[in-house]
Amino acid sequence: MIQSTERAETKVREDVYCDRYGQPTGEAIFVQYAENVFLPWSRENKRSWKDDEYHVETFKIHFNGKTFREITPMLVEKFKMERRQGLTVKGEQRSVASVNRELACLSKIFSMAVDNKETATNPCSQVKKYRENNERIRFLTADEERALLAALTGQRAYLGPIIKVAINTGMRRGEILAMKYSWVDFARGCIRIPGEATKNGKARTVPMNEVVRDAVGDTARFH
Repeated sequence: MIQSTERAETKVREDVYCDRYGQPTGEAIFVQYAENVFLPWSRENKRSWKDDEYHVETFKIHFNGKTFREITPMLVEKFKMERRQGLTVKGEQRSVASVNRELACLSKIFSMAVDNKETATNPCSQVKKYRENNERIRFLTADEERALLAALTGQRAYLGPIIKVAINTGMRRGEILAMKYSWVDFARGCIRIPGEATKNGKARTVPMNEVVRDAVGDTARFH
C-alpha cells in the first residue's frame, strides 16, 4: 500500500515537472463545442454570424464525432484540399477566398477552445491558407452606367438614389442602406461613415460630388 502511494506521488511529481499536470485533454467533441459555445458567441459579437453558422454546418460533415485531439494538422489539410476541389451548389469550383474563410472560422473555434482550456493546441496554425489574388478592380463603363440608370424606372425608380451613391462613392450596400442624414456633411462635401456601419469596424469619410449631393438631398430617404 505504501509503495503504491509512493508510486502515485512520484507520477504526480513527474507530471508537474514535465508540465503535463492539469493540461487540457482535448477530449471535448469539436462539433458540440462549435454549436454550443462558439455559435452563441458569434451571434452576440459578429455581424457575419450567419456565415459562421454555414461554416459550422460544413464542419459537421467533415469532423462529426471527432474530439479536438483527433483533428490534426493533416486532417485540416485534407479538409482544405477537399473543399477547394469540391463544387459549390452552382456547380462551380469553390474559390480560394471561400476556403480561407472556412479555415479562419475553424481556427477561431480552436483558439477559443484553447483559451477555455478545452484543448492544448490549434492545428490550423500549421496549415497555410491559399494565396488570394485581391487585385480585382471593376468599374462600370459610361455606357454600362447609362444603361443601368435608364433601367431604374417604374417600380425600380426608388433604387435610383442608392445606385447613384454606390457608383459615385464606392460605399458598400450595407453602408448605404444604413445611412443616416446625420452622416452627411454638406458644408465639407463628404459622408462620414461611423465604425459600427463599416465592414472592418473603422470609421471612414468619403467625398461627395454633385450627383451624390442631389441623391442625398431629400431627408425623407434617410432614418
